[in-house]
Amino acid sequence: MLVTELESAGSVQPQQGQVEPQTATEHIVYHCPASPQELCRLLQKYVYELVASTGGGSGRSDGYVIQTPTASPERIPPPYNVTITGPRSLKVRNSKVGLRTAIVRAGQSQSYQEGGALSLQTDREVDVTSQNTSALLSGRIMFLYDPREVFNTNLPLEYNVLLNAGSEQALIRAAGRDQFLLLEGLEPFTPYQIRIQACQQGGCGVGASVYTQTSEAPPELLDPPTVTAAGPAVIDVSWRPPRKPNGLITAYLIHRRPVGTQEEQLAFVWSQGPLEFTDASEALQPFSEYEYYVQARNSRGSAHSPWASTLTMESEPEGMALPATTPTSAYSVLLNWTQPDLPNGIISQYRVVYQRHQSDPTLNASIVTALTVPTPQSGV
Repeated sequence: MLVTELESAGSVQPQQGQVEPQTATEHIVYHCPASPQELCRLLQKYVYELVASTGGGSGRSDGYVIQTPTASPERIPPPYNVTITGPRSLKVRNSKVGLRTAIVRAGQSQSYQEGGALSLQTDREVDVTSQNTSALLSGRIMFLYDPREVFNTNLPLEYNVLLNAGSEQALIRAAGRDQFLLLEGLEPFTPYQIRIQACQQGGCGVGASVYTQTSEAPPELLDPPTVTAAGPAVIDVSWRPPRKPNGLITAYLIHRRPVGTQEEQLAFVWSQGPLEFTDASEALQPFSEYEYYVQARNSRGSAHSPWASTLTMESEPEGMALPATTPTSAYSVLLNWTQPDLPNGIISQYRVVYQRHQSDPTLNASIVTALTVPTPQSGV
């Protein structure tokens, strides 16, 4: 607005686009019109003249030239079309037009493309997307779109897309003068706040926010499970969620195999509850090494962890055969034996128990003698 001083004998009701005389020797304020068609533009030159009238006639002042300053763009609309194109990308389309009804007369050229723009030959160029079209009648099309920004048309307008502005995960992507941008390198299954920033020489303005979330992707970075022997044939298995689940985990599958073999088996399927499992399968043997891995699933795929192994605890040996005896003299016998079919641990020693065999049942044969032998498999 323009401020000057004027000697005035009275006051009148001000109108838009006119001066406001108040009392003598006071300020006169000129308001720019409020109509969008007559809006004072930024960085433009305007000439003002003051006309004073009395009963005897009117007098006009010399022209006063003023140039409006630059300022940041305003009334920037939020993006009207955010399309999820994948788990790590989305497309943002911005618009800079306002509510308008366009008349399409017969013989005028027009073009329409699904998901693209509708261009009409009218007194003002407009672009809309198909989703904003409300009706298509004979010779007329009506559509709604966001209000036009306020900016200096004499300077280039550059756009930026702001993601999660003000947070630790804030990102900014430059779109240049385009009104769309394909954002790539995003995190799957992650919510994003999106705002459009418009910049000119005088500064930048930011529009309202819209929110979206990228789609799911297969899980990533699943650590191996923790496996601990809880008995000769019992193993406790626990695990953590993937460091990057990339979606909602719907199931965990626990696989097992003996170390050194390819005999993989599905040991457990998790659907809810704590992330742990106790394996007490009959397939487990004492003092045997087994390895496990975890497979995590979501709606887009699965990932499995590296293998993790453990050794079950020892238990008593099984399958000990009878020893073989060979007399070596009148006073000695040579004994030979083999190790158990199932040692179920490390054999540290053998204990030989013997007694005199009596053919006469009336004699006492209860005296038993025992001999402990180290791990070699024979003794005298």
